[in-house]
Parts: sequence; C-alpha cells; structure tokens
Amino acid sequence: MEQLVAALERATDEASTWRITVESLVGSHGFLYGAVWLPGSPGSAAGSVTGPAGGLRLAFETGPIAGQLKAVAGATGGLVGRAFQGRRPIYADDTRGVRDCPRCEAATRAGAVSAVLIPVVKAGEVIAVFEYYSPLELRVDGPRTEKWNAIARIAEQARTQACNAVQLQQLADDRLAVTTVVAALGSAHDSQSVIRAALDTVRSAFGWAYGSYWEVDPATQELRFQLESGSAGDEFRQVTLAATFAEGVGLSGRAWRARDLVFIRDLAELTDCVRAPAAQRAGVRSGICFPIMIGDRVIGTMDFFTTEFIELSESRASALRNVQQLVSQRLDICRAQETAATNARDLLDSIFPGCAPPARTRPGSRGRRSPGPRR
Repeated sequence: MEQLVAALERATDEASTWRITVESLVGSHGFLYGAVWLPGSPGSAAGSVTGPAGGLRLAFETGPIAGQLKAVAGATGGLVGRAFQGRRPIYADDTRGVRDCPRCEAATRAGAVSAVLIPVVKAGEVIAVFEYYSPLELRVDGPRTEKWNAIARIAEQARTQACNAVQLQQLADDRLAVTTVVAALGSAHDSQSVIRAALDTVRSAFGWAYGSYWEVDPATQELRFQLESGSAGDEFRQVTLAATFAEGVGLSGRAWRARDLVFIRDLAELTDCVRAPAAQRAGVRSGICFPIMIGDRVIGTMDFFTTEFIELSESRASALRNVQQLVSQRLDICRAQETAATNARDLLDSIFPGCAPPARTRPGSRGRRSPGPRR
C-alpha cells in the first residue's frame, strides 16, 4: 500500500489514477494480469461487458498475459459482469473451476490459478471493476477475505485522495491556461494572427501534440483546412491537408453540428473520419474540437489531438468553452475592423479614382524636398 500511495503522487488525471492502481497491485503481488473496467457504452473501447447500468469498457490492462486476454476482451458477463451486477468482490481460489467466464478460462490457459474481481461502489453505483489474475493460489477465505476487502478499501481511499489533488491542480492549470490565451489574443490584431495565437497557445497550455483550424467554405458548405500547430507525423498532416468535412462528419463536423465542444477519447471510434486511420498509425489517441462562431453562425472549428488517452474533466471542458468564446469574440472584432478598413479604401477609391498613395521620401534623401523649376 505504501508503494501505491507513493506511485499515486505521479498521477496527472483521473485516468492515470486507475492505471497506477492496477500497475502497482500487479507489480507488488506478482499478478499475471490486471485491468480496470469503467462505465461506458458497450463496444466503445477495446472490449465491453453488459450490465444494468449500460455496460463497462476496458479502460486499461497490463501484465504478462495481457495479450492472451485481448482476444476475449469483448466477452459479456463472466466474472467481471457478476462483480459489476452484484456490487461485491469475487474471489476465485481455483480458476479451473470457473466455466462461465471466457476471460477467466483464457487466463487459466495462460497460467493463472486464482482470480480477484473488485467493484468500486460509490453512492450505490459501481464506478469501476478491477480484474486480477494470479499464478499462485490465493486461498481467499475467512480472514483473508477481510484482508483483501481492506486492501481494496485503502487502495480506493488513496486513489480518491490522489484524484482530489489532481483536480485541484488541474483547476489551477486550467485557469492559468485561459489567462495565457487571453494575453495571447490581446496582442493579436488581425484574423490570421488571432487563429495562430489561439492554436499555439491552447495546444502548448494544455500540453497537446497537434492543433488545426478549419474554416467553413461558403460556396461548398464544407470545412476546409486553414492553419496548424504542432505535429502528429507526416502522414497525419498529409491526410489533414487533403481532407474536407461536411456538417456532422468527423470530429470537426460533429462540433459544427453540435455548436458545442466535442470530445472523443478514442479516435478509433470515429468511423466517419478520414483522419482516424492515419491518427491510429501515428499514435494519436484522443481528440477535442470546438466551433468558432460569430453570432449564431459557425464560421470554423478548432481541433486538438493528444498522443495518449485522456479524460475530459468538467473543469477542462469549462475552460475550453471559455477559450472558444474568447477566440470567437476576438476574431469577430478583428474581422469587423478589417471589413471597416476595406470599406474605407473602397469608398476612397470611388471618390478619388486612381488616387495614388502619398509619395514616400526616397532612401538617403534625408527628407529634403525636390527643387522646383528655376525662374
């Protein structure tokens, strides 16, 4: 438990607290396998199990036999499903006697002898299920059952404390990020520099790998690529430069239709996005996109990508919506100024056709006037 508490100090978000908990217990107990299942739509990640709350998704797995269990990651029911539905730990001293769980049978064939399934219950709801397989017989009965229950409770308390600390730090980081964006936008005085400042600042402030801006083409009513920041590999960039998106299609198209922030934890789920296959090959994992609006009209979208799976907290979603409004407002102001300047030049040309701009002093003349004709 001391190792777990120390490891949780490295947590950066809630997803990492689940991962660290699994890795720590697998390492300290010599388990062959460890995984955590979180609430989610069946089939939304590597695997799923059905349940009364709508299902669980396999969020993280590790251990020497993880490869053998991947093939049955989508199995329904079994030990994970029973722990989820019963809301109580399940201890299987001898996995050879379990006949209704394909995952357990696969683990047994790979050398597992015992299994431990621990649901995490808060406010009457299961928020996660831990799944472990051991190469040794655990003999969990009587006092040993209470021991494992105590380990599970202490581990969850440590994880919850780490989550609270992470949330406080993320709240501070999000506020700083928004302040940084405000400062960057304040120094931008034309449309292009507003978009550039937003892309660069948001990407670096939140630690993301790549960002791009897409603008709605009035003629075709499609989103077309305009600017980028960072890098996610040459292949991903080439696909990006050639892509267009209709309203509702792909990550950017979804943000356009929703007129709101859209977050995709696993880009592999985007079956309607031409960039998704390239993203997978480039190691791009999660994507976030928000629309840029003037009034109630979407004029473009701004998306960002990460090279690791992330979760979007309420704090971060709120910060990004603030950024969306700030960028939209600043871009609206700059476009209005540019339109006014263009109209002024057009008016001047209509009043004084062919009017040449004021003559500039020639270099080296030191401001002297040309001599007039001699009398």
